[in-house]
Amino acid sequence: MTDGTVAAPTRMRGYAVAFGLIALTAALAALHLFALGGQPAFRLDDAYIVLNNAAALLETDQAFPDAPPLLGSTSLAHTFLVAGLSFLMPPETALLFLGWAGLLLFSLGVARFAGHEGAPDWLQLLFGLVALLCGDLFRVHLNGLETSLVLAAIIWTVIGTTERWPPVPFGAFLGVLPFLRPELAVLGALCFGLWAIGQQAWHGRVVGCAVAAGVSLTLLGAQIYLSGSALPATGAAKTIFFSGAPGMAQAWFDALVQQSAGFFLVVSGVLSLAILVPRPARPISVLATLFALLVVVILLLDFPSFMGQNHYRYLYIFFPVALINAAVWVGASARARLLVTLLLVGALAQSVWTLGRDWTSRAEEVVGKYQELSAKAAWVHARTAPEAVVMVHDIGYMSYATDRSLFDVVGLRSSRAVAVNASVSDLPWLERRGQAFDRFARETGACYFIVTEGWNRWLGLTRAFEAQGWRLIAHPGGHPPGHEAYLIDRPGCGFR
Repeated sequence: MTDGTVAAPTRMRGYAVAFGLIALTAALAALHLFALGGQPAFRLDDAYIVLNNAAALLETDQAFPDAPPLLGSTSLAHTFLVAGLSFLMPPETALLFLGWAGLLLFSLGVARFAGHEGAPDWLQLLFGLVALLCGDLFRVHLNGLETSLVLAAIIWTVIGTTERWPPVPFGAFLGVLPFLRPELAVLGALCFGLWAIGQQAWHGRVVGCAVAAGVSLTLLGAQIYLSGSALPATGAAKTIFFSGAPGMAQAWFDALVQQSAGFFLVVSGVLSLAILVPRPARPISVLATLFALLVVVILLLDFPSFMGQNHYRYLYIFFPVALINAAVWVGASARARLLVTLLLVGALAQSVWTLGRDWTSRAEEVVGKYQELSAKAAWVHARTAPEAVVMVHDIGYMSYATDRSLFDVVGLRSSRAVAVNASVSDLPWLERRGQAFDRFARETGACYFIVTEGWNRWLGLTRAFEAQGWRLIAHPGGHPPGHEAYLIDRPGCGFR
């Protein structure tokens, strides 16, 4: 029949795939929250910088009153979303919700793209399941940063390109990409070129370009106004602070071998087989692969040792690329479809096994980190004078949960620290850190210095500080869990 009646079952099956992925995501989200004890929590202190900065959009940040609201945020769009959702739900819940929403959108997008490439419903579901479950759920996808939304943005950019979305929505979508994460501008430029080639009318290309430029310029203005810079400053601050640190001086070749091997062999596993196998007949897969390779080059040129930061989160862009490359081979031949199916079954088995093996330990890790951060914030509130400045390096949860005045020695929220750290970057490590701390203490009048036990063992922070002639007195009230707290011996400072 040609009257359209035969299309209904196909549409219903397509909806069934989507509903199945939605139901599974909801169930996993409920189990995840239950595993965390019913309290949204994140293993990264940086996640609480997002929460603090989202709140700073609405009211003055008491911890950093002179800092622009979004200084320290890694993603303008992500922070905006958290702030907006905070009107509907608690901020911590909003942050966790966005993590799961990103995963769901990624999964639905992969299933949809596979369907357009000729995958039957059962294979679309398999694609969606692999997308939903691949990678490290607790440490990366749900770490409180924008990673899962980035994966979703990649696949939906590809979908918009191949489906030839209308100029206005596609241009607007591309305009937002660089402000979700800057490297997505590369993907946006590549995909816009391919999309423009498919536009028969020249005015469609002009409208798409104009809309993308208008949205990008508007958000660029917001980025500069709200953070003080055109790009997120977190990467530069960390690069300057850690440059020359023990164990961080890693050549680009060593980083490529060690960090990339760790991700591709351990995290992505069998999906690695599809990452560098684009199908020439489908240019979109070639562009996606090119995008991923360009991002790796950018990371290697910027700071090689950070390729493996936070359990390889910057390399997770390879997951959508692998699934895109697998999907484009579905329609090539029956043999190719069989190979893709076997690849996905292997990837799903690996993901399910890993998730089941690590679920309890990963949840305990997150809860333990949250308890440690909460205890530190409570300690600071009880053991420091309200008017005193606290020098510290992990400022996320402390700035979010206390009203103390802080100085961030890394420079994520204290821009002065970046300038000082850069000015002493030619010195040996301990002398460099000591001179920077000396200037921080003199300029801010700080009374307290708090470091994590791990950082102090690794980087010798208190030793460097004291080498400049300062006396650090261990707090008689003890240290916060996992940290060391010191009074800076100077007039006007005392224990509480």
